[in-house]
Amino acid sequence: MIDSGSGALFLGGLLALAAGCSSPRRLEVVDTLTTSPPAVAGVDAHLGATLDSIAESAIRRGVASGISIAVGRHGRLIHLRGYGATEWAVGAEPVSDSSLFDIASLTKVVATTTAAMMLEEDARLDLDRPVRQYVPELKARDKATITPRMLLTHSAGFEAGAPLYRKWSGRAAYLRQINLRPLKYKPGSGSMYSDWDMVVLQAVIERIAKEPLDSFVARRVFAPIGALLSHRPRRSAAQTHRLH
Repeated sequence: MIDSGSGALFLGGLLALAAGCSSPRRLEVVDTLTTSPPAVAGVDAHLGATLDSIAESAIRRGVASGISIAVGRHGRLIHLRGYGATEWAVGAEPVSDSSLFDIASLTKVVATTTAAMMLEEDARLDLDRPVRQYVPELKARDKATITPRMLLTHSAGFEAGAPLYRKWSGRAAYLRQINLRPLKYKPGSGSMYSDWDMVVLQAVIERIAKEPLDSFVARRVFAPIGALLSHRPRRSAAQTHRLH
């Protein structure tokens, strides 16, 4: 979830980036993300200072104890910097470009949505095909018209979520329960942010790719851009820092 303060920060960063971009000739495609001056990617040289100001102002206003910002364009990394600390406690570790965060639901857009976009681009995923044709477990009559497009736009009719973990475990059990639970509205007739959309979309992606989602995005998304990803079981706030 994004609160009003962090939402304003996010919007301000986007506006700063948009204002700093020009329309240069399309740069040559690179296999991995490379570090370049902003001008090489058609971005105003003052963008870094603008982002510094936005981040430092947000920390002073208490929006977050620390922020890490990376900006890339046309395969060029033009800004990478950490600001503030990993938590509010005195003496907390400073945020750097290598700080580990629990990114939680951001994986829905960074990994799951990106994977779906790639499969659609590869003509392997049809956004308007019934989901049940990819995931037969979603066979309840009220879910017959749900499509991947609805999952991506949170308009499939699912409830926001439920504590299924208290009674069930494993993907097969979760899909079974999602299929059995009633919808909140007719698919396509409304919108409600739901965890179930991404749970089901993950199943769609894995059935098409024939491999787990994490290995697919590691191979197709993160390795090509040189992203270094880690997973660390959360033991304390000092070890893993939650990003809301």
